[in-house]
Amino acid sequence: MAEQNKRNVASILLAIIVIGVFGLYMFTFTVPFAQTVVVTQFGKVKNTFSGSNPEDVGLHFKLPWPIEQVTAFDNRLRVYESKREQMFTNDEQSILVTTYAWWRIGDTKDDVIRYLKEINTTEKAGQVMTSLIHDAMSKVVGQHTFENFVSTDPKRMKFDKIEDEIKALVAAQGRASYGMEIVNVGIKRLELPEESTKKVFDRMRQEREQLAKKYRAEGDSRARQIRAQAERQASDIENRARAEAIMIAGQGDVEAAKYYKIFAENPSLHNFIKRLETLKEILPRRSTLILDAEQVAPFDLLSSQMSKWLTEQQNDVPPPVQTSK
Repeated sequence: MAEQNKRNVASILLAIIVIGVFGLYMFTFTVPFAQTVVVTQFGKVKNTFSGSNPEDVGLHFKLPWPIEQVTAFDNRLRVYESKREQMFTNDEQSILVTTYAWWRIGDTKDDVIRYLKEINTTEKAGQVMTSLIHDAMSKVVGQHTFENFVSTDPKRMKFDKIEDEIKALVAAQGRASYGMEIVNVGIKRLELPEESTKKVFDRMRQEREQLAKKYRAEGDSRARQIRAQAERQASDIENRARAEAIMIAGQGDVEAAKYYKIFAENPSLHNFIKRLETLKEILPRRSTLILDAEQVAPFDLLSSQMSKWLTEQQNDVPPPVQTSK
């Protein structure tokens, strides 16, 4: 009897636990931090809960199905990558573009309702992103020229501007129509068709040649300027040197005129100095002479009479003049 009672108590406890678990399942739901939860009542949205909002995370109560139904969506950031598509620029050049986008479900109630109504599945979200990206790329690429995508001149490249324009179109349409928040859009890969590659290389070669011509012309112009400036400076220096030489020669003539006057008044002094200068030029040379110093000028300066005159410093008496026999 006691064992029977124990079995009954255990059965009752198990039934209570099962009913409790079933009740929790029927009357409660949880909101994880990585999900957005929508509660609908008879098919109409009653409330939304976002895991990005700390106040919404946790346990919540609801009425059992089919009165209220809970639908959960992953609200984490998702990455979309388009297939390679051929686009045409404003100047009718062909390019192959692969695009990427980061998106997630919007955090407002209206965004969640739109997403639930228009998309509801991950597969449908991928189809919508493909359509949005394709339309935006076709419109934006068609408004720009080929050199905005491929150019040797960085000033002509407008990648950042193009990506911003694509993002603006996709973000506006995605949120307004589907409740999708577009975080970022960009060009992952840009390729050129084979027929366009040669044109690009030819254009790049022409641009390089134009730059080379420009730099050579600038170098030639600068060289001419430098040469002209050097010639002007050389002419100025030569003119100044010539003027200084003329001035120095004039000063020398003035100084020489003073001595000419003295020599004119005293011819013997002039002859003596000239003979002395000649002697100075001859003596340093390595030569051997045998002669009578008193008979040959200017070696007569070495004669005994001249030595006596120099020793006694008879400056008031003219030097002796040797006459040839």
